[in-house]
Amino acid sequence: MGFKRSADYDDGANGAGGAQGRYQKKRRTYTEEDAKLAKIYDNLASEEDQVRVNAAIDLVHTSESLNDSEEDGSKHALDKIRVRLIKGLCSSRKGARIGFSLAFTEFLGVTLGLLSGESFHQGVKDLITVIKKQTKAEGGTRQEKRDHLIGRVFALNCIVRSKVLFKDKEHAQSLPTVIRELCELSKNSSSSWSKEECGLVCCQAVSLLIHELPSASEVARTMLETMQELGALKTPEGVIIWLELSKHMVNVSFPVQVWHKNNPLHAKEIATVAKILHAVKLSDDEDTKETSGARQVAPHFAWTIILQQVMAVPTKEKQKKNNKKKEGETLESGENKLFKQFWIEAVDNMFFAASASPEKKAVGFQVFDAFIATAPVSMLAQAFSVKLMNCLINQSANEKRYLHAVAKRLLDAIVVRAIADDDAAPVILAALIKDNGQLTFDKLTKSETVATIATKATKPAQLSILKVYETLITQQPSELKPQEVDARLNLIGDQLVALTRSYIKVQPSPPCGWTEWLDKTFQILGALGFAVEPNKYLHSELAHPLSLKAREGARAKFASCLANLLNATDPIDETTKQKCNANVAIREAASHFHKCNTLLRKIGVVTLSEADSQITDLCDEVYKLQETSSKREDKKKKDKKKKEAIANDDMNQEIKNNGNMHMDTINLLASMTLFQAYNGEADAINMLQEIADFHKTVVKDNATQTCIPADVMANIMEIILSFCSQSTALHKRVADLAFKGLSSAMTPEALHSMLEVLEQKEGLAGQQALFGDAAEEADGADSAEEDEEDDDDNASDDDSENEAEDFDHPDFEIVDVDEEDSDVELINGELVEHDNDDNEEDASSTTSTSSNSSDSSDIPDQELTDFEQKLASILNLPKSTHNDDDNDDAASTTTDSTMNSSQMAELDTHLSAVFRERSKASGGPISSTSTDKQATKAQTQRRAKENIIAFKNRVLDLLTDYLSAEVKGNGRGNGYKEPVALNCLLPLLRCLRGSRSAQIQARVSKVILEVYIGTAKKKRGWPSVDPSFGFDNNTSEDDDADDDANDDNDVDADADEDAETDTSKVNVWSLLAQTLTETTLFTSREHTKAGSRACLFLARCLLTSSSPSSIPSSEQVRSRIAQLYSAAHASALDKAGGANGKDNRKESDKKESKKTKQRASEGGKEGGDQSKVQLPDWQEAVWSDWAEFDRQTRKSGM
Repeated sequence: MGFKRSADYDDGANGAGGAQGRYQKKRRTYTEEDAKLAKIYDNLASEEDQVRVNAAIDLVHTSESLNDSEEDGSKHALDKIRVRLIKGLCSSRKGARIGFSLAFTEFLGVTLGLLSGESFHQGVKDLITVIKKQTKAEGGTRQEKRDHLIGRVFALNCIVRSKVLFKDKEHAQSLPTVIRELCELSKNSSSSWSKEECGLVCCQAVSLLIHELPSASEVARTMLETMQELGALKTPEGVIIWLELSKHMVNVSFPVQVWHKNNPLHAKEIATVAKILHAVKLSDDEDTKETSGARQVAPHFAWTIILQQVMAVPTKEKQKKNNKKKEGETLESGENKLFKQFWIEAVDNMFFAASASPEKKAVGFQVFDAFIATAPVSMLAQAFSVKLMNCLINQSANEKRYLHAVAKRLLDAIVVRAIADDDAAPVILAALIKDNGQLTFDKLTKSETVATIATKATKPAQLSILKVYETLITQQPSELKPQEVDARLNLIGDQLVALTRSYIKVQPSPPCGWTEWLDKTFQILGALGFAVEPNKYLHSELAHPLSLKAREGARAKFASCLANLLNATDPIDETTKQKCNANVAIREAASHFHKCNTLLRKIGVVTLSEADSQITDLCDEVYKLQETSSKREDKKKKDKKKKEAIANDDMNQEIKNNGNMHMDTINLLASMTLFQAYNGEADAINMLQEIADFHKTVVKDNATQTCIPADVMANIMEIILSFCSQSTALHKRVADLAFKGLSSAMTPEALHSMLEVLEQKEGLAGQQALFGDAAEEADGADSAEEDEEDDDDNASDDDSENEAEDFDHPDFEIVDVDEEDSDVELINGELVEHDNDDNEEDASSTTSTSSNSSDSSDIPDQELTDFEQKLASILNLPKSTHNDDDNDDAASTTTDSTMNSSQMAELDTHLSAVFRERSKASGGPISSTSTDKQATKAQTQRRAKENIIAFKNRVLDLLTDYLSAEVKGNGRGNGYKEPVALNCLLPLLRCLRGSRSAQIQARVSKVILEVYIGTAKKKRGWPSVDPSFGFDNNTSEDDDADDDANDDNDVDADADEDAETDTSKVNVWSLLAQTLTETTLFTSREHTKAGSRACLFLARCLLTSSSPSSIPSSEQVRSRIAQLYSAAHASALDKAGGANGKDNRKESDKKESKKTKQRASEGGKEGGDQSKVQLPDWQEAVWSDWAEFDRQTRKSGM
């Protein structure tokens, strides 16, 4: 091995002319051993783990050989390796610190570990001296100083990790020396990260001492004294060291007057420990120093250890508590009290104070995240403290908050812990919605934390969660007002509804069956809303009595949960992912209803307890019928285990299935009506009797019957429509299921009941016609509505003044009379004479007076008498009775004449006070202003319009299902192929014309063009009709159909006269004529387009149902259709000509008529020169569409 000299004397042998006496530095000569070490040092800094490990092994082998060698240069070589390794710890290149720390740790075990006694202690001191010398950065940049400081910490850590200090007690005597160096480094350092790193190394040293030398109490005592001398005991790492030594080395003699009773976690020291953990300066009399205020991005490692110590159960205290605890008594254990105090002081008040920075709150969230993952269940609830919950809700609610993402991750961690631990789930959920949480936690945080916990937990945990909600219901604060109690109960009900919805969604496969969780949920809501004695069915008594509002709210929530359950009854085919037949859904829905009704009967329904015996007997009868049907269905399911092999009899099997579906649907309607009776709905009693009769007719007396009688089906349809008129989701779902179950038994009468809804006006008049409950409200609004309707009709039809001239029906006579003075009215083609004399006016006034008197009759007589007495005293009148007309007249003649202006002003003040008092006593103003009346009238009209539009939308939903259905078996009227469905076209067109709602117009147009006609065209399924029915007597109808074009009432009357006597057939000829008449009203482009397509659809039905050899033949059918179109066209031209001569038509029609071709009339001229009249393109398209249709069908041979 060579060596290096600083400089050598050059004697001038540097060539000719070399300067003599010049000193020149010699080059260093490297040996093979130096090259090998250089390669090892380079590999120690490699980024690959295995390369670093191999290099460390090679270095250890080299060090061992040098240590065993007796050569003079061996010690010097080891010193060089030691220095090089320490310098390598100061390097930030690649993986240098990791590789060199590994090598240095092993190097110390080879060199320093072989020493003993005084030589070992001296070797440790020399090593520390070398470390301090080699890691001292004199000058240099800030990064260089940081690298050297990190190198020193790493070097001291290598001494501890080499375990040379823990071989025996003698070696351990040098541990305080290393601890002193670490404490001094931490004390003199200005950076928080270096303080924490030094503290971590100290804690690791104490942990190794405890595990390797548990009896070295003297070493521990010396170490504690050293730390006390340097002021390191009241630091986070000092607290940890004290706690660890007191726990594992009981023989240690601790310094006095440091902690109260030598326990840093004593109740009196919790505040001090909290300040220490947050690096807050303690008071002057406490031994500490102010720490750096650098930003903290992660919690100190001491948090985890101290929290574990706080959560550790003190054995003696726990035993004492258990001995004192009696059966059924809940005592808060000592450790819970300690933890609660520590959490409030150290976490809640420090991390989540109002003045805390976002960075500090982020660290607090990290502490809570680490705690929630491993904390015992007994302490979970206390961790959801007030300030923490407020901060968590606020940060989660708004995406613009700094800690929004952190808060969301914390919510996910809470959910993970709750789902993984059955015992933790109810505790966590209670903490979120009770005490420091909020009932609307999910809504406030815009998350699904509570819902996910409640629905994804295991079954035992879910039942415990329901007990939490039950506790919320029963144990409400006693200081709450009744209104506040009702509001809380409403929120809890909303939570249960939302949880039910989420619970159903996460079920493995629909239909959702009846589970214990659902049974408990319905029991809670049923006890609140229906039970006579709700306390019997709750786990504890209610703190507040239930108000009527609270009971009604609970019933509504019960119905909402049931609706959510019924919405999930549609089974899904796993292969096609499509809904299966409705029979399963109907049966499941009826089963769920029956279970709910059974539950309500079990708890005792309050409405039945107040009803008479006839109603209760009727409810019992319907329930027994349901019970019988349910048992019969269970028996059928058991019998179906053996499949019935019926060859080539699919039609009979389908008929049987239809019959079963009808019976299931009747059961569903019976259950729904019985539930309505329990719910106290007024109309339920009448429907119960009808349902009982239906049940006997369809289910009981005719168990094998597959078709429902027509009269029964019509009544059932009325019940279904009554459900559609309701605004609740439960009524809508039941109506949808019942209609699907009975659509195969559709009759013309039942279909007419549905279509009648579409033709009603969208306002108070329509609501009164449908329900009869708006009569009182409609008195003042009908006239305004009718005027508005008339204005719209006049605006939409330019020829409204010529309707009487164009109308020429032989059964009607138009009498030109004055509308105001006439006693004659045209009703359904007959002149009706009214007795319109003065008596009528008197009657109306009497009616008005009686209505006013009836309103005032609600006021008690005593109140009215007191009011009149006060009024008389102000007016200086004698006291009078109610009907004393003479006194009233006298009062009217003796007041104004004796008063001046000041007296009049004083009188006005007194009168105002009396009338205000009178208004308060009667619950409102005595009289309303005209503005208030108009506002109320407008609101009533708007609500009625919204109700009718919603009703029509639901009827259109039913029609969509009906018209798009396939025909199965021998069911009547099921699908677009059935002739009875043709009766839908004309009412749909009238609805399209009469509706003012753009939504209704769009939906009706879609039903006609896409759902009905489009489905039939796509699947090439045309209704099979009888072209001979109505063919012979249709000539007169053809001539008369055009005369009632713009008179809605007369069109309806004509339709009534043409009603078929045989309901199994449809008079398509009459229907086509009326549809053409409706189409040629030309109220809008959409209406005309839909009407034209409907006419062509009817024409196709007639042509496809006829043949060249039939009677009538296909050519005769085509000719008759052409005649109807020709007559309609002539009538349209005639009207257009009359309007052109009288009103000069509209400017828009003039512009469009210039682009329209002159079309000759096929039916001749009927009033005016039609050759000069032109229709707009969109109107003329009705006949051009027919011409194209006629050409194509002739070409195809139809």
